Amino acid sequence: MGSEWAFSDVWRNVAALSQYLSTLHLKSQRALLVYRDAGQFIIPFLACLHEGIVAVPVPFPRGTKQLSRMVGIFMDAEATAVMCCSGDFHLIGAILADKSENSRPEIIFTDGERATGNYAGLEQKDNETAFIQYTSGSTAEPKGVVIGQGQIMHNQQLITQAFGCDGDSVILSWLPFHHDMGLIGNILHAVYTGCCCVLMPPMSFIQRPLLWLENISRLGVTHSGGPNFAYDLCLEKISAEERDKLNLSRWRVAYNGSEPVRESTIRRFTDFFEPAGFEPGAFYPCYGLAEATLIVSGSKEHRAPGFLTIGQGREKEKIAFADKPAPLTRTVVSAGKILDGMEVKLLSDGGGTVSSDLEEGEICISGNSVSPGYWNKDNQSCYYFEGHRRFFRTGDQGFIYNNELFITGRIKEMLIIRGKNFFPYDIEYAIACCDPRIEGNGVAVFSIETDQLPVAVVEVKRTSVAGLDAAQLVGVINDEIVAVFGFSPYDIVLVPPRELPRTTSGKIRRTLCRELYEEKSFMQLGSWQQLMNSREEDNRHLLNMVMTRRDEESVRNYLLDLIGRKTEVSKDAFDGETELAALGIDSIGTIELVNRINTQLHINLDVADLFRARTLNGMVNLIEKVLWLKSAGQGNEITI
Repeated sequence: MGSEWAFSDVWRNVAALSQYLSTLHLKSQRALLVYRDAGQFIIPFLACLHEGIVAVPVPFPRGTKQLSRMVGIFMDAEATAVMCCSGDFHLIGAILADKSENSRPEIIFTDGERATGNYAGLEQKDNETAFIQYTSGSTAEPKGVVIGQGQIMHNQQLITQAFGCDGDSVILSWLPFHHDMGLIGNILHAVYTGCCCVLMPPMSFIQRPLLWLENISRLGVTHSGGPNFAYDLCLEKISAEERDKLNLSRWRVAYNGSEPVRESTIRRFTDFFEPAGFEPGAFYPCYGLAEATLIVSGSKEHRAPGFLTIGQGREKEKIAFADKPAPLTRTVVSAGKILDGMEVKLLSDGGGTVSSDLEEGEICISGNSVSPGYWNKDNQSCYYFEGHRRFFRTGDQGFIYNNELFITGRIKEMLIIRGKNFFPYDIEYAIACCDPRIEGNGVAVFSIETDQLPVAVVEVKRTSVAGLDAAQLVGVINDEIVAVFGFSPYDIVLVPPRELPRTTSGKIRRTLCRELYEEKSFMQLGSWQQLMNSREEDNRHLLNMVMTRRDEESVRNYLLDLIGRKTEVSKDAFDGETELAALGIDSIGTIELVNRINTQLHINLDVADLFRARTLNGMVNLIEKVLWLKSAGQGNEITI
């Protein structure tokens, strides 16, 4: 926010820049757009659309990693021109000039004064490429989504159909202007509908979420939103006193998308901000992706979002309802009806499409908004073909119920733990809610190659870092995971705030988290694996006591330590009658426990007997008996 433009001003500036660009003969060539803020970016982007230059928006590099990513995109797109402001002309030009494999790129600064006239420009065709949207992938292999002129127009029609924007609407966006939701859903949609659009820098929202809602209140904003974490951040940072100064009664569409939508977030946000005039029906969960230009589904009725509670960790594709939230259930939020002009098929693991409601499958989309593919990539595997019609495979999993789409997760992020399926965001959310010392949007859960069980990296709030009892907090986190999901993770790593890598819109990058963990690059405040290593000496002492004394007390202390290290559950959290299953030790875990006991105590327990023992007291009695019989048998191995 700062400068104000009327649409007539926008058009004069676009026409002037377009006239200059026409002299450079860049039609159909790729041009990198590198700008610090939206005010610098909008005119060049629209001028590229006007002249048929393929715009390639990228975030302005503010560090070595972003710089490497920009260079990777520049080379992948085979860009022949770079647009930027005069103040960044030499910096950006010098960096990219050395990377061009053929000739030096044309460096165009776009903030100078240019003569205006009645330049009409060239008429662009629907099938011509408008811009390339690079997704938040790795630096080594950037992936650019090709978006055509026709796809932009078709998706604008869908957004209008879904959100109901018109010339009287007021849009407010803090989302990155170079990415799909900020660019297509806010900037271009304001141009398409002719409504007012107010833009905030993303960092201003991240640093002070209240500013977002203050502007909604002050400016009478009707349409604004963001990923789910944005609403959680408001709940975490805004006090009741600050809320009471707001008027959110004109906020008609509070869209929520781009990451899993939380039922608890919707309920808590609605309850907390209702006194400020926020209407429950304003919440608008929706589903979209860059490969669809933007939107695919969203509720068209002004009503509160729909929720379903389903079983979690299912081994079969069929969705089963649960009566109420409980361990091993999850509540999913409707992403609304599939919009007219889009078609969705769900692809089963076997390769065919699912045939009925409540069958889960990969979401595949078709329609005039869908991208023709990725720039310079083999796109054949990205599509599912049904006759002559092709459907883009999104990689998202979901199901349809009562003609509404429900998203259950990303297939490539799915965790398969002992034959059951879990999604990382469910585990992340449970961790974030289990202790006030944990950052609300500061948890990453991911799989690693060396173990079937996942790793959780958890940010600790700044106010809790000093004097942190890392071992105690790790135990609290593990207790929650065991109670809700029935397993213990391979590792729990505590890190300082802002340690997790995030996208420009604030979403956590799990793939990069995995790389940093495997490289041991996180600044750790403590971890389960560190605690395990420190406990090995204690275990050896307790083991020696068992082998020397062979009495009930030594066996009990040994088992308490062994079970505690196996489950990360504190010894104070269970007693002699607690069943192993309640501690998250399933059949496989019991077998592993028996193997460890047999190896360390040189006995031969049978798994079936341990299942029958069930409790700590039962195990103590069983092992004490076996040790006594072994001693009485003069060291001969005895099977019970």
